[in-house]
Amino acid sequence: MIISKSYKILLKFILITSLLLINIASYAQLKNFGSPEMLVGMSIEDVTTYFNALNSKSNNKAYKIQKEYTEEGNLQLKVEFSMIEEVYYNCLNIKATFEKVKAGLMCTEQTVYFTNKVADINIEDLNKKFKKFEGNEWRMTFTKDIDIRATLHKIDDSYMILYLLRMKE
Repeated sequence: MIISKSYKILLKFILITSLLLINIASYAQLKNFGSPEMLVGMSIEDVTTYFNALNSKSNNKAYKIQKEYTEEGNLQLKVEFSMIEEVYYNCLNIKATFEKVKAGLMCTEQTVYFTNKVADINIEDLNKKFKKFEGNEWRMTFTKDIDIRATLHKIDDSYMILYLLRMKE
């Protein structure tokens, strides 16, 4: 069976158009990813699921959840992204620290690092979700006895938001 030249060109056009539309849809999905989720108060299972979901959106299949321990022996999970991917994830890395509670391991501390490129979306989200307390601190009620406190730190051309689970004063 002989395929005409115009038919081959049409097939190539359809293939290229399809690939282009898939890439545009993928970019749009990642572009609207929003600021990183606040993980404080979540279980280790929920944080792991979230980190795996973030890693699955990357073309880099080498991305894995990194596991570390604090000096106090608390588990830390971390995901990192390249400078190019920062515009999709709106951060360079997210680290969650866990402490043992009655129900298992709970995230009691989270850090989110990002550069000036995505500072607006992260700071805007901080202002939407939290109430400005004083100075460089924001607060949100977690339970009647516990607050989530957030502080914003500028480090050269980068920022870090630190979220902490703390007893109310």
